[in-house]
Amino acid sequence: MIAYWIEYVWTLLPVLLFMSISVAPVAVGTLVAAIHRSKNNQAPYFRNLWGATAAGLVTVVFLFGSLFGTDLNKSAMAGLIFVIVPFYAVVAFGAGYVLGGFHPRQKLTEAAERAGAKADISDGDRHFIWLPVALLGFLMVGFLIQAIPRNVVAVAERASDQDALRRVYEEISRGGANSAGQAVFLAQNPNTPSDVLTKLSKHEHPTVRRFVAIHPNTPQQIKDELNKPAAVEPPKPRVIPPCEKRTVRALPPRPTTAKQLSLTEIVPTLYFPQNGASFSCAPLLLTLEWDPVPGATEYLVEFQFLDSNGFKWWDIRYGSMRTPENYRDIEFSGSRRGRWRVTAFNADSRSQPSAWAEFAWAP
Repeated sequence: MIAYWIEYVWTLLPVLLFMSISVAPVAVGTLVAAIHRSKNNQAPYFRNLWGATAAGLVTVVFLFGSLFGTDLNKSAMAGLIFVIVPFYAVVAFGAGYVLGGFHPRQKLTEAAERAGAKADISDGDRHFIWLPVALLGFLMVGFLIQAIPRNVVAVAERASDQDALRRVYEEISRGGANSAGQAVFLAQNPNTPSDVLTKLSKHEHPTVRRFVAIHPNTPQQIKDELNKPAAVEPPKPRVIPPCEKRTVRALPPRPTTAKQLSLTEIVPTLYFPQNGASFSCAPLLLTLEWDPVPGATEYLVEFQFLDSNGFKWWDIRYGSMRTPENYRDIEFSGSRRGRWRVTAFNADSRSQPSAWAEFAWAP
């Protein structure tokens, strides 16, 4: 239990620290204002207080969609917003710092001024410090809302302690919104013990079983069972995924010629899903489809998905598949963004790879 929570916090902290870059101007301004408040320095207190409040409001405006909406799932570069926002917050802090110089202040009598006394900050002005503190608290709640669900998968992906990984499997066996994604990453983790891999070999998702079959810690007997050739079945008719109603094109047969054509200058054309497509069902079952390339005898289909933190594309091992057809069925689970591309081959040459086409699961 302790090992699990150590791994949990260890993977959560880097994400929270990265997100916290965005609140640096607010936090520094609030801290400096609190110091001057304790010393009863009116002018610097008001300037830093106004600056921190302005920076906090700008930060909330920029990050609201990412922390409490789905903006982080829209692009692989969406996480950079946490690095960009501080620059705008610094500008807002400067503007607030200037405005704070005009804040009304308590005045002393001439005799008190001659004696070198300081005017007290009023109680109302002292309470004003809670405004930037509340903005910081609001942002921290948003950080936790985004980081904790992603961290559940990150533990399965990166944990090194075997007892912690067994705890992850227990969480998976109880089910949950991220259980399929946890199982996929747990089956890829090089530290996953053999007893957990044996249990994962019976997982309902074929993706998990594929990873178990090639994992170095999987017992040989389990590998042999998973790699056993399946009985040859007659080809099944193509089925359109339930989340996308469309008409299947009447595709022309692939040309066959006595002499192989050179594919060097050809770029395959992707048909479905195209770049920017969005789906709303899970697990997502897709038929990747592209135009036949004249002279091609085989296609390499590359499939990647975005990691649990939304910052890195992973080229998973089973994601590069060869097929003689111009379509391929895939199952997409454990992530909210994927992308794919195709390269055509024949015995003498290969084409240029197509551009990546990104798609998203947006429930």
